[in-house]
Amino acid sequence: MNSKTFWGDFLTSVLLLASFCVLCPSCDSGPSDPFADCRYGKPTAIFNDSLPAIQQHQFELQGKTGFERISFQNGLQLELYQSGCDNIQQEFRFSLPGQPPQDTPEFWFKQAVSLLNYLGGLSKKQQALLMWSNMIRQKSTPAKLGQAVELEPGAFAKIDHIKGTEQNLIIIELSSR
Repeated sequence: MNSKTFWGDFLTSVLLLASFCVLCPSCDSGPSDPFADCRYGKPTAIFNDSLPAIQQHQFELQGKTGFERISFQNGLQLELYQSGCDNIQQEFRFSLPGQPPQDTPEFWFKQAVSLLNYLGGLSKKQQALLMWSNMIRQKSTPAKLGQAVELEPGAFAKIDHIKGTEQNLIIIELSSR
């Protein structure tokens, strides 16, 4: 085989492979959008640093999870994780300094309601959190910490906490299933 025939056959093979990849989307070597088939699309920031109550704000997408870290002017710290494609889950993790005056489920549920009320009052974009707060307040009486409660069909909330010596973490998980 001479070099002219080799290169001709090689180029023909390359052209055939290239035309096959144009016709076959799975051959695309570029990154595809992991949220293309998601009902709600990719997570976006719920907060932004233009709100007067926010001292510092950071949002990033890590795989299929949106991660927000917020420092408020009043000293409150929040980490927010958003995940899911067709069923959304938002996990709010608030750092509360010091020791709580009580360590009862009722106390932590009241704290969760209070924190969601605070967030819901920041701007129009966050007002939906007031609805979640109200539903948690109405349904939390028999609820247990760490146990998901159905607030309405397909809408769930779970409240939990982690005790520390210098600060406590209250976790509010809102989800649809």
